[in-house]
Amino acid sequence: MLLTAFWLLMVRTAMECPWGLRPAMFDGGVETGILYNANDTWTYLSWIRQYQDGAWGAELLYTTEPHPALLWLFPLWLVGRVSAATGLNPIGVFNVAGFTGALVAVFCFRRATRALGFSPSQGNWATVVLVLGSGSSWIWHAAHLANLAPPATGADLGYFDLFPSATIHIYAYHSLGLALLTALWWFTIKCETAVLREGVWNRWLPATVGCALLLGFSRPYEPAAFLAAYGLKSAWVWSQRHRDPGTWRTCRFMISVLASTLGAGLAWNAYVAVQPIWSTFAGHSLSLGKNRIDWLAGFGGLWLAAGLGVRPLFRLGARMALLPCAAAILMLVVLLVLDLDQSKLVSGLSVGLALMAGLGLHRVAAWCQARMHPVAATALGALLVGGLIGTGSLFLNLRSLRLKRPPPMDAGLWQAAAAIPKLTGSRVTTVLTDALTGNALPGLRGVRVWAGHLALTHRYAEKLEILRAAGIDPHCPSEPEVIGDRLQRLLAEVHFDYALLDRHCEESIGMLLRRGWAVVKSSHDWRVLRAPGEPPSEVSLASPTPP
Repeated sequence: MLLTAFWLLMVRTAMECPWGLRPAMFDGGVETGILYNANDTWTYLSWIRQYQDGAWGAELLYTTEPHPALLWLFPLWLVGRVSAATGLNPIGVFNVAGFTGALVAVFCFRRATRALGFSPSQGNWATVVLVLGSGSSWIWHAAHLANLAPPATGADLGYFDLFPSATIHIYAYHSLGLALLTALWWFTIKCETAVLREGVWNRWLPATVGCALLLGFSRPYEPAAFLAAYGLKSAWVWSQRHRDPGTWRTCRFMISVLASTLGAGLAWNAYVAVQPIWSTFAGHSLSLGKNRIDWLAGFGGLWLAAGLGVRPLFRLGARMALLPCAAAILMLVVLLVLDLDQSKLVSGLSVGLALMAGLGLHRVAAWCQARMHPVAATALGALLVGGLIGTGSLFLNLRSLRLKRPPPMDAGLWQAAAAIPKLTGSRVTTVLTDALTGNALPGLRGVRVWAGHLALTHRYAEKLEILRAAGIDPHCPSEPEVIGDRLQRLLAEVHFDYALLDRHCEESIGMLLRRGWAVVKSSHDWRVLRAPGEPPSEVSLASPTPP
């Protein structure tokens, strides 16, 4: 675990990205502490901001259409409450929580290997797969650089949700979900063993129930995948019930516990997903568009290593072997056999794949050591292991993240955003701005925008065109004769409390001033305007502090 902490800190340092506990000012702007995929990170922060203000159910702040505040995500709620209690910047708390979640995930994963009966060496190899495992696309990339192959990009280069090795570096929310998932693996295995030996009531049962409930209200994919894997295991045990009735009774009890606890969160998320406005978000969440070749390049080496681990896994006993094996098989079926676009459904199954692949790598290392000189065994073993778990792809990804990190936020925009109050009266402040700026504002300030995120804005494409026609987008100027009519119609349809506009939106700013809007903050490139009738705010009139 100490080695994992050192590795995570070393990577973060190499990325030269601050933690975000306080804004870092540079000549190029403000470093917010977001390492990768700012679009989604601002989304998570928009929910954290609402939880920070005391809300239990979060709304979608990326749209003005009325909808209920239904979303409760335990990891983000916890970050929001810690931020409220400490007064620290939510971005910094989020990053530290992600780092902590990664360490907890490794700790619980290693405890799960022991509970399964892995030897210390086998557990170490499985941990290597979890922390460093990636795909095989680096081989194609190297061959392409040598003019030996055409360019090819597998799912392991650029898509990280299913790879714990990349997730623990860049997605704090996913790391927290991974921590709960690996804890559930550990608790479930221990609880199952205790039920066989001690009966239903044992000390591992409350831990399993509590962890499953929290995971169910954290992310929908991991609990669904874990439940499916345990269901597949249960189906096999049921087919052997006459031969081993004790194991079937235990498995039946555990599947009922898991189904009722994980099912609570899954049922609530399913209910939210079919509600108006929320359904727009749900419809975008699962679609990824990867194909079989992408996934084969991404997981081919790990599946091969997992295949080598089948025999040593079943030597531990069928009861122990079935759950990791079911997880790896389900992942293979969904990604390669069914070729579903909704591949996020297999999130979390990579834990079972890592367990099996770790046994496979241990077998490779033992084979090399038994047949070769120690130096040759080390060299060949490192080559085989690196090829199977794809550490080359991981390093390519980390290099790409270093080169393509989100640019610093414009200092003028940072200061202008600070002049907008989070609340106007008893309601969340609604801000008129362009979609690019609107993507950050809900997470940066906890305010509402009309359009700002592809998946969370209702009728996003339509609204984007309306903003451009109304002269709100400085990068796509509209015809002056069109701006007045379109902006007037927009203001009639939606009540905005403030506007945050680039100075190049001169026509729109002028029209707002003529309609009684007042400038409350002006920087070199940005103007903050208050709608007529809105009372002056202490935040907007005082010297702004960083969001």
